[in-house]
Amino acid sequence: MRKLKLFIEVSLICGLLIVGFSVVGTKLLRTNGIFIGAIIGGLIGIAIASKIAIYFSLANKSSFKSIIIFSLLGFLLAMAICFYNFNNPIIVVMSTSLIGIGALLGDYVKRKSESQDLKK
Repeated sequence: MRKLKLFIEVSLICGLLIVGFSVVGTKLLRTNGIFIGAIIGGLIGIAIASKIAIYFSLANKSSFKSIIIFSLLGFLLAMAICFYNFNNPIIVVMSTSLIGIGALLGDYVKRKSESQDLKK
């Protein structure tokens, strides 16, 4: 249940900030403002979502850096998917789940490496 909460929390916060910053970027910058805003919103969203996940004990404090790194990888993959499928809003919205999957993977990798260290 904790992993599902982590996935939903990271995906939702990042998705909302991506949309919000896209709107702001469109208003401030006429050329490519939507993309610049989305990138800034995604990066801020990853940082905030990771901090909130640790605050609510959805992830270990030691896995913060790993969650950030894997969420960034998921965000990069989501940006690539959105770039080529920008006309299909369902794909754009569903690609934000890759950020949540990245957070789950980052938490899993860190837990796995900690358990390997304990066995030694």
